Amino acid sequence: MRNKNTIALIGIVLITQQGCMSNSDKKDTDSGGINTVSPPRQSKDHEFIQKLADLNQRNPVDDAQQAIASGDKKFIAKAGRGLNIPGVDANTYSMLKGQCGLRYERGFGDQLYGQHHRRFYSAFVTYAEKYNQTILSACQ
Repeated sequence: MRNKNTIALIGIVLITQQGCMSNSDKKDTDSGGINTVSPPRQSKDHEFIQKLADLNQRNPVDDAQQAIASGDKKFIAKAGRGLNIPGVDANTYSMLKGQCGLRYERGFGDQLYGQHHRRFYSAFVTYAEKYNQTILSACQ
């Protein structure tokens, strides 16, 4: 009986090792049939460094006024576990939701990918508050 238990235990260890080894060598095949290793996390950092630089060049009040002039009265909303519209409380939005819609910005959800994403997120909350306050005046 002891030999059967030992053999079963060795079998489980070997199967577990094989599963771990096969997962560590996974390739990204979404690149036109060419196998490549998944990109490192730095690419997300670079993405948010660029997004923050772009955001710092924008003026939320001017952007909102241009949107209003073109007929777009959508609030910037935070995608996540619940509805969050920076600069607009839930009761106010519930009264205005028939007049003004929502748009969700990529990278403005619950998951943060590092310090650069955190910096972008913080700056974007400030931007969205000012943008939404300008949209709010056009919705009332």
